[in-house]
Amino acid sequence: ILMMRQCDANNFVEDPGIKWEHLKIIEENLDYYEKVSLIFLLYGYENPSVGYNKILALTKERKTTFLEEWVWNNANWENILREAITIIQNYAVINKIGLNHQNECLRFLPRHSGCTVYIHPVLKILYHLCEEANQQEVELIISEVQNTASSYERYTVIELLEIHILNWLKQGIMALGSWNANIPHASQIQNADFSKLLKPLKTKGLQKYYDLLIKTADQNLTNLNTYLLNNSSCDAVLSNTSLKLNTQSLNTLELYNLDVSNMGICLIIDEKEFNANGLQAAVSTKKLQTRYGTEVDRNRLREVFSSYGYKTIIKENLTNIEILQMIKKYANAIRDIDSSFVVCILSHGQEGAVFGSNGKTVEIKNINQMMRSKSMLAKPSILIIQACQTPPENSGSTEQRLTVDSHHMLQDAAMPEVSDFLICNSTVKGYASIRDKEKGSWFIQEFCDVLDRYGEETDLYELLLQVNNNIKQRTWTHEDKVGIMIPEFSCSFSKKFIMPNRHIKRK
Repeated sequence: ILMMRQCDANNFVEDPGIKWEHLKIIEENLDYYEKVSLIFLLYGYENPSVGYNKILALTKERKTTFLEEWVWNNANWENILREAITIIQNYAVINKIGLNHQNECLRFLPRHSGCTVYIHPVLKILYHLCEEANQQEVELIISEVQNTASSYERYTVIELLEIHILNWLKQGIMALGSWNANIPHASQIQNADFSKLLKPLKTKGLQKYYDLLIKTADQNLTNLNTYLLNNSSCDAVLSNTSLKLNTQSLNTLELYNLDVSNMGICLIIDEKEFNANGLQAAVSTKKLQTRYGTEVDRNRLREVFSSYGYKTIIKENLTNIEILQMIKKYANAIRDIDSSFVVCILSHGQEGAVFGSNGKTVEIKNINQMMRSKSMLAKPSILIIQACQTPPENSGSTEQRLTVDSHHMLQDAAMPEVSDFLICNSTVKGYASIRDKEKGSWFIQEFCDVLDRYGEETDLYELLLQVNNNIKQRTWTHEDKVGIMIPEFSCSFSKKFIMPNRHIKRK
């Protein structure tokens, strides 16, 4: 996922803006951690030394007046402050001073680590890092930097990573890089140095921040322009070297309301063993093989969707009738407060259908219908299908662990018949679907890795494009022939689907 900058607009619906008298209201309605975050965002680039001292003072005296002082020294204060308040997601104070928090979110995309307007791009990434890192990860980061920076002045408030980062910036141990906030869309980051921070980020939980920082360091204007032209999240078009907002697209841009406390149900149907006696005529000459490695996919799906707040339910080796019954049961179990419904089916498949454990098929269009319930009206439903079949001519592979799926599986898979529906298939007509008997399927593992790493900041549709691109780079061989795999997805979503923050805010 390349680094990008959200495009600002001058033609939003007119609003009252932030006035001088609002500054006191804002500051009085911030809690301790929100003040820490705001100081970090406002002072981190231009004056980290002052920001460091402000947070030190805040640890001793919670009543503050730093905003008025900061405003006096910043000509572009209103735009920067609006973005900073939106990034920390204090929507109550935004509405209290007469702004519309939904408009502010559309303008600044607070949950997207890779999108900024007036706040330094690296600073926003580091803010999200501070919010997400747990106590153990914070201690690891601080310890690693201490070990590589002999002149580091230590500070004892271990739980505040922000103050350590400001201290590193103050001492020159880190550098955000020069960046012109007055012309952010055409500005390149130069002379950035956060090399000492990278090593501890190469852990499972923080890898995405490592990737974002690396992309930022490697970024140039050409990459930015290319990304903006091809990425619908930014809703922008380029005119020579300037960026102009497509306001019609932006005004229609909405996000599904996803609540991490009530994400809904993720039903995982795992078909590993099959009964040869029940096979239909189409496959009666050949037993459906045991799907070794499917448990790896099942466990990875459970891990990722559970981390985003879903109640994950696993059902194994269901017959074709039981598959439909189980989907209907849990579709009806979705509550009004639930945000979405996900069904994952891991099985063999052919021509618009998947197999039950009894060797009889279930049509995907019937699965679509069963996933709908009154509680799901205007809510997103997601159907993920990893359906495998190994035809006789493809029963082997030069890599013994790999199983080659049918070249015609799911070729007639139905398009979504209703809105707010996404169907993800592991392959398209004419291409194989690969399952590693030890490591799981290429599609499910790649999908889970991308969703795990970028789900909180990038629209699901865009993530699937990334999954496709990643899988297309991989090849398999059989009898000296090289094959590739291309997943397929059909979407009738009416809004953007971005996963909520998985970690509890420090409030």
